[in-house]
Order: sequence, then C-alpha cells, then structure tokens
Amino acid sequence: MVERSEKTRRPLRKRIRNYLAYLAIRCLLWFVGLLNWRSAQRLGAAFGVLVYVVAAGERAKVIANLRLAYGEELTARERTKLTRAVFISLGRGLFELFNVLGGTTTSPLDLIAEFKGEEHLRAVLAEGKGAVVLSCHLGNWDLMALYMAARGYRVNAVARELFYPRLDELFNRLLRAKGVNFIMRQSSLLSTMRALYKNQLLGLLADQDTRVESVFADFFGVPAKTPVGPVKLAYASGAALIPVFITRDTDGRHRIVVEPPLRLFGSKGNERALEQDVAACNKIIERHVRRCPEQWVWMHERWKTRPV
Repeated sequence: MVERSEKTRRPLRKRIRNYLAYLAIRCLLWFVGLLNWRSAQRLGAAFGVLVYVVAAGERAKVIANLRLAYGEELTARERTKLTRAVFISLGRGLFELFNVLGGTTTSPLDLIAEFKGEEHLRAVLAEGKGAVVLSCHLGNWDLMALYMAARGYRVNAVARELFYPRLDELFNRLLRAKGVNFIMRQSSLLSTMRALYKNQLLGLLADQDTRVESVFADFFGVPAKTPVGPVKLAYASGAALIPVFITRDTDGRHRIVVEPPLRLFGSKGNERALEQDVAACNKIIERHVRRCPEQWVWMHERWKTRPV
C-alpha cells in the first residue's frame, strides 16, 4: 500500500508543479507584455544571470561543450565569460518573446534592424514550391518566425511538444494569432508537405541530438547526430532548402540573414548523397554559431550520441 500511494503521489506532485509553472509563465507574459522592449531585454538579462548562478548543472554542460568544440582556442576564463553570456542571451530572448506575445506595445518589426538577403526568399517562392527554411537555436529564433509572419510570409514551424499541454495550447494560440503556425514534430509527413504545396515557408531547427531520423556529420570538428528532416523534405517536395539565421546586435536589435538556397546533391529517389548534404547544412550552421557563439544553446548535449 505504501508503494502504491507513493507512485500515485509522484504524478500528482508533477502535475501540481507543471500547473504552477504554467501560472507563473502566464503572469510573466502579462507583466513583461506591459514593458517596452528595452526594459524587457534588461529584465531578461537579469533573469539570465540568475539562472547562470543557480543552475550549476546547466552551467557545467555549457563549459564542457565549449571545451569540446573550441579545445585550446579558449582559455578557462574565456569559457566562463562566454558561459555567462550564453545565459544572458537566452534570458533576453525569452523576455523579448514574452514582450511581443504578451502585450500590444511591441511589434516584431520593432526589433529587427536588418533583413538581409530577402531577395533569395522571394526568388524561391516565385517558383511556387514553397521553401524549406534551415535554421538553428541561434539568437531569438522564435522572433525570426514572428517577424517574417509580420512581413506577410506564411510561416510554419516544426516543433516538439512542451512539457505541459496547457502551455502548448497557450503558446500555439499566441503564435497563431501573430501568423506563425506550429506543426508538431510527430505529425504526419502530409502535414508538413501541405505547407510546401501551398507555397509557404516551412522552418526547421536542425542543430540538436533528438529522437528523429539522423546521420552523423561533423559539427565543430566532432561527429554529431544531425537530423535529416530538412534535406529529405527538400528532396521529397522539390522545394529549395534555404538557410536563414537571426542574431542580436550590440544595440539590442536583431539582424536576419537569408543565404542563397543550398545546392543539394541528392534528390527524391536518390538519397546516396544524404550524408553529404546534411554535412553541408552543419557547416553553414557552424559558421553562423562561430560568429555569435554567446547566442547559441550550448547547454544542449549536442554530442551526446557517439558513432558506434
């Protein structure tokens, strides 16, 4: 009887904890939504510093991953400084998102200083096949989707479910109200292809080690399990695979860079070059992360899975 009551108590505690987290996020959305975007950024930076101080485990992951990626390029002091900057950047990004979604004072258009390379996006969409947008967890990737929707693009983003269904419902509703449609990662291939058939944007973040079809490709010179989804969707649909990235400038505003479509060596029915094309994706992502390393999610265990 003791064991059974303990088992039922654990899920109950988890449900209560998740619900309290949900309420806290609802309150934060409301409060941060009242601020101007610069105040939201300052508050987010302070939040990032707080998490940096208290989250010893996550801090250790960042330092370990920086050591693996950069080796002797960075001193111990430089790694520590960069680790703190990573948490500050994530805090800023989170509060920027809350500011845009939770209030009416800030538009995504206010936060973007430059949208470079848009002509590549327009040229791809002129072909009528949609575009598979390759990006990563760099800068404020959610803001990038919101900005592009505000510019009139039809934006779809492939994402995984959050830890609490009510939170999923909340953010899906807020993002859809701003023009961003989320497609859950476990959805059918037809759901994702439909966006491309409608000549829309389909965004995927392809820089994490997750439980999806993947191959190994070098990232910072170390083999990393890398999703094949963006490449295979481009193969299957005939849509262009186009890299798009966002980073924050020193003045607090952001820059979006659209690169020319990737030249893929594989195609539908011919996936022999799949690993080569995925490796090309990783090289582009690495190049952008190296430019602004403090704005990438270094606490993610990117090299967790090792080749056999």
